[in-house]
Amino acid sequence: MIDWTKALATAFAAITPMLPCLLAIFGAIFALVVPLPRRGPSFLQKQDSWRRFQGEPRRQIMARAGHRCEGAVFLGWGRCPEEATEVDHVYPSSRYGPTTLGNAQALCCGHNRRKGAMRPP
Repeated sequence: MIDWTKALATAFAAITPMLPCLLAIFGAIFALVVPLPRRGPSFLQKQDSWRRFQGEPRRQIMARAGHRCEGAVFLGWGRCPEEATEVDHVYPSSRYGPTTLGNAQALCCGHNRRKGAMRPP
């Protein structure tokens, strides 16, 4: 028959010298796997069922911009003179940005291609 008390005491005595290293390793793994609050995708938050601005929301965004690109000309200063042809998310939908009027901007093709999935500053 196995004496569980003696077996556990022996196992604990063998692990005790390595305990600080094991705790550090588990802590590092935990920090890498679990995202910080308000950073990265939330497992509880779902992406919008529709990611594109279509119909009336698109018309409202274009009218708000005066059908002109809202992209910056030089380091955030000035406004692009081109006609807006696309509606884009300010905070990218691929990074869980909502598909709402407040998170939309009218851009020309060039500004939309350069922006890609970048986050706003």
